[in-house]
Amino acid sequence: MFDYRTPCLAAAVLALACALAGPAHGGPQEDAVEAVIRGLQKDWNAADMTAYLDAYGKGDDMRLVYGKTWLAGWDAVNRVFRENWPDERRMGKFTIDKMEVRLLTDDVAVATGSFEHVFPHETIRGAFTHVLEKTADGSWEIEHEHTSRGETIVHEDAPEEAS
Repeated sequence: MFDYRTPCLAAAVLALACALAGPAHGGPQEDAVEAVIRGLQKDWNAADMTAYLDAYGKGDDMRLVYGKTWLAGWDAVNRVFRENWPDERRMGKFTIDKMEVRLLTDDVAVATGSFEHVFPHETIRGAFTHVLEKTADGSWEIEHEHTSRGETIVHEDAPEEAS
């Protein structure tokens, strides 16, 4: 005798897996989130720190983590970024190698990817995760960022840093 429970259970498990996996390709919201992250690359490489920092949430709840550094709030991020990367030469150039965007809710998304950042004295290859929140006007802002170094290549012929 045929047991109808087995195919029904298999169908239920498959439906749940598909629902948890999300869409097979990005939709308009995912595209909007990706545009924010790609905008970081464009603004940084244009040495436009103001436009770059505009992608981040302006509140005290925003967090940024890189290396052993943990920054709380937009004011701290603004200060540290402007102090450490004050000009185009010090900012270097970065490219996003690959990126994946996943909506967690209608108002929260995660962008994960890898990058290469070329500075005068080194090249860093690493990964990032951004958590973005949709604002009241429908745009997306970064509320949390974690960046990690995977590989650092020191440029042996790098110019000496001015003191």
